[in-house]
Amino acid sequence: MTIGMLGHLGLKQESEYGAEATPPVVFGDISSESFRMDNGALRPATANGTRFARRTYPGAVTASGGMTLDMKPEGITPWLLKGLFGRVESALVEDGVYEHKFAPAQTPDLPSFTVQVGHGEGGCANWLGCAVDSATISISPGETLEMDARMTAQRPVAATPAEPFYASAGAWVAADVEFVFNGVGRLDFEDFRLEISNNVESALTLNGERWASGQFARGFEAAGTASFALRSDADTRRLWGGADAATPSKSLAPGSLSISIVHRDSITGERKYSLTIDLPEIYYTAAAANISPAGERISQTVAFVASPDPATGKMIEATLRNGEPGYPDPE
Repeated sequence: MTIGMLGHLGLKQESEYGAEATPPVVFGDISSESFRMDNGALRPATANGTRFARRTYPGAVTASGGMTLDMKPEGITPWLLKGLFGRVESALVEDGVYEHKFAPAQTPDLPSFTVQVGHGEGGCANWLGCAVDSATISISPGETLEMDARMTAQRPVAATPAEPFYASAGAWVAADVEFVFNGVGRLDFEDFRLEISNNVESALTLNGERWASGQFARGFEAAGTASFALRSDADTRRLWGGADAATPSKSLAPGSLSISIVHRDSITGERKYSLTIDLPEIYYTAAAANISPAGERISQTVAFVASPDPATGKMIEATLRNGEPGYPDPE
């Protein structure tokens, strides 16, 4: 018998899809993981004098999973951001301080990883060909900044467990986070979620194996929600089209969102670990505010989608500052 606290999860970027990369180069303090495989068993229905499917054959292997973890400025989080966005550029800011800009890659070929999941005495597996399909970044008052990353995978292989090690910097917490929503600083958010999706599809081919021979990303999407106590009809009017809208209009006024997260700890000297996420153009898709039950505050939840800024072409960009030189592709 074993328990989850004795397990581990680590990853390493692959040189090509499905090429096992081991041992892991980073490990994550995860809350949970969900990697699993389906045999795709084939059970043809035939007229055979019984009500049974008489044969079972091996079908296509499908695998997927993910992990939930507190976001930290170093370690596994930056690699997951690279997998999620597809592209990162790193630069030295000053001695010991590096800046990393993550932006959507304009290619269907995303980084793939080997993810090692160890179950203590229960064994260990490397999950090959893991691509970040989507991730939700969320924060609530009094909580840690959390990422729920979901992945597609090619297949598992038995593995020798690596000795895990972890980054020293702690997780970001709610008190580290500031929001600028539509150009105005907001201190009243009670719940915030940002979901980024690559819509990854695994490509099954007649390759002589039971598993996918590749994966590709389809449309990139970013959307989110913010909840707060209702104090005016400003966000309702923006949903309708703009600040002066009295009913749904024929055009929609764009908004914007900037999230600034500054860590309590320093990289070096006075330089703090930091993460900013900028969405220069967003549009409301909903802004529900309902009375229910009558004795409680009226809460409003704004749902939005991101769109490219016509002036810069940028849809979303994340900028991370830490003490790690970069996250290069393997040679």
